[in-house]
Amino acid sequence: MSIPVVVHFATNVTIIKARNRGKLHATIICINSGNIPDTWKIAHITPVFKKGDKCKPSNYRPISLTCIVSKILEKVIRDSLIHHLRSNELLSNKQYGFLKGRSAKIQMIRVMDDWTKQLDQGRSVDVIYFDFMTAFDKVSHEHLLHKLCHLGVHHQILDWIHDFLNERSRWLYIIIKCHR
Repeated sequence: MSIPVVVHFATNVTIIKARNRGKLHATIICINSGNIPDTWKIAHITPVFKKGDKCKPSNYRPISLTCIVSKILEKVIRDSLIHHLRSNELLSNKQYGFLKGRSAKIQMIRVMDDWTKQLDQGRSVDVIYFDFMTAFDKVSHEHLLHKLCHLGVHHQILDWIHDFLNERSRWLYIIIKCHR
């Protein structure tokens, strides 16, 4: 994946076009340098009430608010990566989730169809389930970047991803009035 591909995706982001070309220029500089401004890496975390007793912390879910320009650039990089992986046929046809038209629900439908066909033919089906809900939280950033490098991702994009994943900060805002 090259810098021009990312710039192409960035210039086609409607929000950037509509707001300010200066932000697009700053974004391209950010990609070229491989550095993200520290203020773009700050997450403001606010607990949002779900249901139940408002005095129980478990009844809140965290919402992470980050810089909008950073979110846009994250989407541009993601879309560029997916484009690169798909156009170079680097994704397995068994890859589901986080891809347009290939949701986990579609995967389950296809798997159920395969199982049904096997059972209809008198064969047995053995299934082992794994829970990968927090799998991405456990991925080594070093291994991820190494893999992306071997998949042909440009070193400046790798530098950007490295900077994006590291030295992030969080601020937690809690204002809860609890009356019993």
